Parts: sequence; structure tokens; C-alpha cells
Amino acid sequence: MPERNQKESRSVMNGPPTKPWRRRTFCTGIAALTVAGCVDAGPDPEPPPVARGVVQSPMLFDIARGLNEFALMFDGGRYHLYFHPFEDLDGLRLRIADTIQGLASAVDRVLPVRGIYPSVLADGSAFHLHVWDGGRVVHHVAPQPVGPWRRAGEWPPGFTDPCVVRSPLDGRYYAGCKRITGRVPTFAMLGADSVDGPWTDLGDVLGELRPQAWYDREQADGSLWFHRQRLFGAFAGFDGANQVIGVVEIDPATARARAPATIVARAALPWQRAGGLCKVFNPQFVPANPTDRANRLYFAHNGGHLGRFRARRSGWAFIEGFEPT
Repeated sequence: MPERNQKESRSVMNGPPTKPWRRRTFCTGIAALTVAGCVDAGPDPEPPPVARGVVQSPMLFDIARGLNEFALMFDGGRYHLYFHPFEDLDGLRLRIADTIQGLASAVDRVLPVRGIYPSVLADGSAFHLHVWDGGRVVHHVAPQPVGPWRRAGEWPPGFTDPCVVRSPLDGRYYAGCKRITGRVPTFAMLGADSVDGPWTDLGDVLGELRPQAWYDREQADGSLWFHRQRLFGAFAGFDGANQVIGVVEIDPATARARAPATIVARAALPWQRAGGLCKVFNPQFVPANPTDRANRLYFAHNGGHLGRFRARRSGWAFIEGFEPT
């Protein structure tokens, strides 16, 4: 483990020292949680695979009205955090800083874009912002990360939680998202030759696998990234009580999982159980860059419960070592 992981880490808000990072091995059949509202649904008949060798950071900082949800982009040597608080469809915010820690005190810029669940993509000389307006995903484009934003199109209905990427393999655009037209929400993929569409429904990523109990109520926040010519996805799996984050490798030719999804983060720490909600969600991939030594998957505490979202402080963190080998 790198030397800095052995040392105490201070909160970026200059709080008391936190515990050092530690290498965590998640085990199946976790003990029942005692926090009110957190329920152990019990192990699956055949427990799901769980990740080994995942490193989780301390909580970075929290945001007063929560993160529902966020997109994180490293561009031009700076971090750009697009997010919206709970209970605020018109409240898309942007913070910009040279470091992740700097985002804690960065000024909130309110963007004139109506929508939630942001996805941002830097593509050549343009920036593409996708949000859900309460009915469908809407595409906005701008010459700079701050705007000015121009509405450029929309997706077909039936999808939310967008994450748009461009493939280094074929130059096409792919979107991870949540399908909301079936019995339960599922991790779906769309594809297009242009970021402007038209978008083609490629089906459900986990659709050909035997269902697992830890995501049988919802597969939310489906995100995509390419690494070493391989396609990966992450999503938040919900079993009706607990929400966890899973990672899966995807076959780009079929848009289907190559193997069963693996749990990489559970709501195991006090800040991840705030309000009695054992829920972590919204995995966001940020590739290694001059500031960060490795690929990271950022995630936040989910302050909403069964569709009833309340404004509450929400913390967030990241993990490393999460990609299947």
C-alpha cells in the first residue's frame, strides 16, 4: 500500500483526524445493521461475488442539502462538480477547483439548466450536459464547462440517470442509464453515431444474467467507462432496504455483461447510514490524471428513501482498485 495511505488523513474541512485508509475485503452475509431503517436482507442462496483489494477513502466532505445526484469531470487541470441538492429540480450547481479538496469551499454556480441527474462529457471543443427534466433526458451543449448552455435535443422517453461516453474503440457514443418502463428499473445502454442522436436502445446490461437479490428492486445510476480497450459499468443495486455499488465488465459488441456484477462498496460507515438509510449510490468514474494517481470511482450517500427525497447533509468518497482484472 502507498505510504500516504498509512498516515492519518485530515478532513478537507479541517476537522479532526480520520482513520487511515485501509484495504477493505467485503464479505458476504454481513451482520444485521443496528441503525434504524438499515435492514440486512440476508445472504443470497448463492452469495454474490464481492470485490477484494478495494481501497476506500475517508469521507471527503459533505454538502448541506445533499447530492442527488452529481457528475464529476477533470478537464483543463481542474475538477468540475455538477450536482443538485435534493428537492430542487431547478437547482443544478457547478463547483470548480484545482483539487478534490478545493471543491469543499468552492463557490456554487447556479446553472440556468432545468433538470437533475447530470452527465457531462468533454468532446473536442464542446461540452455536453445531459439531465433528466422529469419526463425525459435532455441534451445541452456549451463551448465551456460553465456555459452558456444551449438545448440541443432529447432522448426517447423511458430512461433517466444518463452517463454519456465516447468509445475509443469505434468512435461511437454510448450511454449508461436507468430504464424506467419495466417491472423494476434496470441498467440499460443506448448507442448513437453522434452525441446528438438518434439513440438506439441496446438493451439491459444485466439482462442475460441470473438475477441477484442485491439488485432485484432497482439498478440505478448506470455509468460507463473504457479502460485499456475494455468497457466497464457501475451501478447502484437496491434490494428494498440496502443500496450498494456494483461493477461489471461489458462486451461492447453486445452491450451485455461478460460476467456477474461485483459489489465494490456497501453502506458500512456511519456517514453512509445517515438518517437510518443504508444507501450509497451515483458511482462516477474519473480516470487517473496528474492530480490523482489511479482511476477512481466516486460515490455519495443517498439521502432519499423509496422515492421520498429529503434535503439532508450528504457525504461522498471514492474507491480505487475496483476494476475486474
